[in-house]
Amino acid sequence: MSAAGAASAPPVPAPSARPSPQGPSPPAPYGPSPEPSRPDVAAAARAAAPTARLGLLVVDRVGGRTVAELEPDRQFASQSLVKLLMAMDWLLTHGPPDEERRARLVRMLGVSDDGVADELWSTNGGPDIVRRMSERVGLRGTTPPADPSMWGDTRTTAADMAALYRYLLERAPREHRDLVLDGLRAFSPTAADGFRQAFGIPAVAQGRPWIGKQGWACCLPGYALHTTGLVGADERFVVVLLSEHPTALGWSAAVTAVNAATAALAPALTPS
Repeated sequence: MSAAGAASAPPVPAPSARPSPQGPSPPAPYGPSPEPSRPDVAAAARAAAPTARLGLLVVDRVGGRTVAELEPDRQFASQSLVKLLMAMDWLLTHGPPDEERRARLVRMLGVSDDGVADELWSTNGGPDIVRRMSERVGLRGTTPPADPSMWGDTRTTAADMAALYRYLLERAPREHRDLVLDGLRAFSPTAADGFRQAFGIPAVAQGRPWIGKQGWACCLPGYALHTTGLVGADERFVVVLLSEHPTALGWSAAVTAVNAATAALAPALTPS
């Protein structure tokens, strides 16, 4: 998502009077890895992108443990990652979509279409989307944007993005989960705005199965490059790497740094 894409969002209507849907209590956080011999991949990721602000979290859903983390509660502007909230919230508030709506939701996720996001944001309550989903999922560090029209400025954390993926896989209604996963599987290396979004997880998956959602923007004040998703058989590993880079670095160098930091996480993505 470009900064211009968020800025072009139409005015947001008055907050919706619909009550927030209630969900079960969020799952407990995973504990740290009990394996001290495992390489410190978080430190390696930090070293691979020394000029970036990073927040990362990798969890093993099967093993029930955190295998890598670095400032997982640091807030970042979400950029297009908020589209996951938009899609899930629309399904919760409107129910099963018709074929046209389903195709638009899949397009918003797969090619990160800002036009679809603008429509959902303006018609489904804008900042209320973030509030409803934060309450339902139990997101502690995700807050609406200060400017209600700038959906990309929604604040989130690596911990909350990991919790959102866990909610999708473990607690969301099956038909909602299937649609969102179909959208993530429809990933295109080139986004609707022409940006090459195949950085991070897509660039360094090294033959592992993966699906995910990316986010990017310039220049607020630096480059934002977020890579998130599910890696491994049966979506075993939740991988979230949020990053911001100085503009002096340039786009190409920022992408290279994100790819290197993501590649450093590879030792954590091997079942023990």
